[in-house]
Amino acid sequence: MIDRGFLERLGAVRRRARRGLVARRVAQLVVGLTVAGLLAVALDYTLRPPGPVRLAVLLGVLAAAVAWGWPRLRRAWAYRPSMVNLALRLEQRVPGLRGRLASAVDGVDVPLSASELDAAQPERLLDLSRVKRWLMGAGVSAAVLLLWAVGFPGAAATGVGRFAWPVVSVAWPNRVALVDASSLPAVVASDAAVPLRASVTRGAEPGLRVWVRGEVSGPAGQVEPLEVLLTPQAGGSSAGGG
Repeated sequence: MIDRGFLERLGAVRRRARRGLVARRVAQLVVGLTVAGLLAVALDYTLRPPGPVRLAVLLGVLAAAVAWGWPRLRRAWAYRPSMVNLALRLEQRVPGLRGRLASAVDGVDVPLSASELDAAQPERLLDLSRVKRWLMGAGVSAAVLLLWAVGFPGAAATGVGRFAWPVVSVAWPNRVALVDASSLPAVVASDAAVPLRASVTRGAEPGLRVWVRGEVSGPAGQVEPLEVLLTPQAGGSSAGGG
């Protein structure tokens, strides 16, 4: 009969292989969801799609994750090769045991010395290199998310909240921010020129045009639209008259 200690080592190899396979699938899901999430947030910031589009993207990503992950996780959890199968794989790595090790594991009385069993080393069946790489990738993904949340909490909250529509309603800051720099009195004569001035506090770039749109009450009480294009000035401001 084969040594019980050797069978316990084979069983330990089988358990470690299953745990490694499950860990690799979970890590792959973490990496995939992180990449998809960051890409979705970047596209959302660039394109500013409406709420229904964001909701459709979220549901699509979740559906893809379930469709890809559920069968693979289920197979990984159910991974349990027979001891004979493991012995056959080990025979391929140790030619001197071919035709004997699997038979001994299967209960056939085959002469096997302790030194031969020690030389077999069932642990050589384990190759956890891919598991370690994916776990490292999952760790990097978690670190990137943590740095984003800690370093840019406002952007992180907005990016996540945008895909929680319609439960949460948030918006990205405007790419261009203006400040009214005009000093206008409360009442201006209808025939007087009105100096208008605005300062660009965010998003100033060459070729930026600033328009002022409003309404003006005429002498007879009529309301007329006002539209003035301000001209760029030194210091990042725009000015014009209306």
